[in-house]
Amino acid sequence: MINEEVVEEVLRGHLEASKWAIPRVVKVFISSTRTDFQEERKILLEQVGPEIQDMFDNTGLEVELVDMHYGTGQDVHLDPFQFDDHLHEIKRCHKVSRGCFYLCLIGEKTTPSPLPASLPANQVTTLKERLGDEIDTLYPPDENGSDAVRSLRRPGDISDEDWHKRMTTLIDQLKELGEECPPQLRRSAVEHQFQVAAELNPECMLGVIRAWEGTQTEPENLKSGQRIWQCLEDTLPGDNVVKLTVPWKGGGVDPDFNEHDEYISSFQETITDKLKMLINKSIEENPEINARNKPNQEVFKEALVHLALCQKHVNTTLKEVDWSGSPTLDHIKHLMTSATTRHGPILVQGGHGSGKTALINTIYVRCEEWFGKKALRIIRFAGMTPRSSYNLELLRIICSQLTLLLQPSAPCIPRDASFDPLYVNNWFQTLVRRFDIDAPDGAGHLVIILIDDLHRLNPLDSDIVAALSWLPISLPSNIHIVATTSVPPDVLKLTPVQREKFRAAECYLELPPASEKSLESKVEKALDELAEDIGSTAMARLSSQLTIAEFGLSETELLELLMPTSGDVLELSDGFFNFSTLCSVLRKMMNRDLLREKFMSGRVLLCWKHELTSKAARKRYLLQQDTTRALHAEIANLFFSEIATQQQTQQEGTVQSHEEGKQTPFQSSLQANDVTYSLRHVEESWIHLLKSGDSSRLKQLTMCNFDFLLAAVRTVSVSYLRSILEHVRCYLLDRELELVYYTVRKSSDVLTRDTLQFGAQLICWLRSVADSSGELMARLMLSAMAWCDGYTDPLLVPLTGWLHPPLPLQIKNVVVNGGVNLIEPTPSAQHIVVVPHTGDPQLWHVMSNTLVTTFKGHSGRVLCIAMTKQSQYLLTGGEDTSIIIWDLKTFELKLRIYEHMKHQFCA
Repeated sequence: MINEEVVEEVLRGHLEASKWAIPRVVKVFISSTRTDFQEERKILLEQVGPEIQDMFDNTGLEVELVDMHYGTGQDVHLDPFQFDDHLHEIKRCHKVSRGCFYLCLIGEKTTPSPLPASLPANQVTTLKERLGDEIDTLYPPDENGSDAVRSLRRPGDISDEDWHKRMTTLIDQLKELGEECPPQLRRSAVEHQFQVAAELNPECMLGVIRAWEGTQTEPENLKSGQRIWQCLEDTLPGDNVVKLTVPWKGGGVDPDFNEHDEYISSFQETITDKLKMLINKSIEENPEINARNKPNQEVFKEALVHLALCQKHVNTTLKEVDWSGSPTLDHIKHLMTSATTRHGPILVQGGHGSGKTALINTIYVRCEEWFGKKALRIIRFAGMTPRSSYNLELLRIICSQLTLLLQPSAPCIPRDASFDPLYVNNWFQTLVRRFDIDAPDGAGHLVIILIDDLHRLNPLDSDIVAALSWLPISLPSNIHIVATTSVPPDVLKLTPVQREKFRAAECYLELPPASEKSLESKVEKALDELAEDIGSTAMARLSSQLTIAEFGLSETELLELLMPTSGDVLELSDGFFNFSTLCSVLRKMMNRDLLREKFMSGRVLLCWKHELTSKAARKRYLLQQDTTRALHAEIANLFFSEIATQQQTQQEGTVQSHEEGKQTPFQSSLQANDVTYSLRHVEESWIHLLKSGDSSRLKQLTMCNFDFLLAAVRTVSVSYLRSILEHVRCYLLDRELELVYYTVRKSSDVLTRDTLQFGAQLICWLRSVADSSGELMARLMLSAMAWCDGYTDPLLVPLTGWLHPPLPLQIKNVVVNGGVNLIEPTPSAQHIVVVPHTGDPQLWHVMSNTLVTTFKGHSGRVLCIAMTKQSQYLLTGGEDTSIIIWDLKTFELKLRIYEHMKHQFCA
């Protein structure tokens, strides 16, 4: 199937097209015995993996080599449950990896396989006739009544000593049965892993056979080794088999021994070349699907991500929550199919666990059957991707997709386009009218737009009346919009007319409330069981990272956060993970329906499966704000690891001033030029800098950094950049941020047509104020000019700046109740203390216009306030003749002074 056909299928919403959501991942499972190939595995992790990553960095590939022996204290092949997890991991590697998914290192040592973690029930019955009741002790009948499979009893069910004794006895008995013995026990551990991988795809496997020169091998090991050598040569293509010899030396491979050093160099070079060959072959034979230009590609990728999410829900959630034949689904079907004239959209409200997402996916699957013809289906899960998290971006991408559906050969962005909220609103309304008037008859006539979790769209400042004002209250008979939300229509940012419309029975449905306490108790129970199984410290670390991630973390990112690289034994009891334990824990979490894998931006990201799970984990593990901020800073440092290890000597002896709430334990000096910005930086990194409370790093590394701003405009869009700048402005009042934000707003029309003009636009608007606005703006201007100078194609670049700064006279209004008698800004300028005409002093956050706290302590009117400039204290005095000192960080009353006899008019 050619590219254009695949793109059209995805844009039309064919669920089968979700198979084209192919991750840009190279994940290779390394299989070997524990005591053998120690130096080789070290070289693979420390040299080969990073080298392959550097080679394919420009393609967006993420490279991960998985060594299950790394950081372990004992042989993981001896644990039947971990061994089973490793077999499952091989299948996961095959599912996601490009090129190579399995690397087998074969020497002359072998390790026996442990008992299978499960056996078919009929096989257990057969073996029971030969072995007696002993097998029933380790493979008991399933308590749930399932007769298909019997699982191996875990050590905790009986004493450890008894369990190991029974397991050893059973293994010996089974091996005496010959061909009747389970295949896993007839093979060595590495051999069985190889056979599991070979059944998946031998073409994407790599095998290394290493032979010692000048040593005698034990007959038993020699026989087992020769068998797997022969099997490897017979199974894999010749180019995928590497044979190496190395002189024998006591103690194994020694890199300080010259001949062994040459062997290690040869091993590294050969494996690197082989992996590169397999990856290139995969890319050539199965290239990534691309649309004909960048705007179309952006729409295609976003539609594909949500199709893949929908397919996962269909495969899992619909089996858990079945709406088939329900009155609610029948009512929605009636509303949609009976709409022969103009009608309104349908809004479905339901709380956590009510089945909103399952309902949306059921409608998506069934709607063509209801209408008896093909439909153009668009589905979005709000908040699941960066482009579906902001109202402007969500609507813009939907408009582009509708444009391509209406005119497939035309550009998806009109020539007069502007990514301004008002323009995008009108664009959507125009497209709805065009589908009603101009759409051709047949398959393209019926349009169904489904949006899940409308309430998760980030509320940002906007020039238009309400953020959701684009939602039509009247639709043609051939266009249907169904959206879900967990909050009532009165809470959503709708216009008064829309709210009135959604009170009508034909436009508003309320799902029966689910027992949220019951669901939350199930989640709590699952978290408790896992914490008991793996340890509370490890569970807290992993759950905390998953909870604070905005869109999810890849397995590689999780390992960088949770697995130290010191080479020591990593124990879960200390809160440290290794490849083996993380693999096992993630599988347990998925089996308990706590976790899911999400395809986004070419990566496979891990995140909580349900919002309720995230809520429970946050309540349990993230109670302290300082802890949450430190974790956000830790993830931010992961994205900016190039600067996280800067020498601290530059900071010694230097007095640094910090804004309130800005301090984190991860402060480091900044050299923004050392950072290479990727799509993951644009999507995830900035939000963690914001939530860590470090506004200085936020500005220097992202919001006032030319490379980041350019990457956001080029890899996503100017509307996305505008959205995240507005997001930051909801929390921070800062002149430098305001300059960048209003520059982007002023440049929106130009950058919509040509993103390469971003540098020139910055120079036009900010050159006149750059020198007088501090080092950060001067560096931003210098970077913009350097980029323009270094760009090879022709650019229109102004040599002088004549435009006035884009800042308006008024940035923000703060509306308070009770009028204003006194007002004082905090030292950070993020808050103001207001004394109303009547009542106690209040602390307001400026940019979000929210009341933070009220200072209750005076018995009469407050007549004066003062703020200390170098600390976080507020002084208030009033008619009660007292002066109170308040701590602005804890909001506690620190001191009350009664030394005066009259009213206090100044402090």
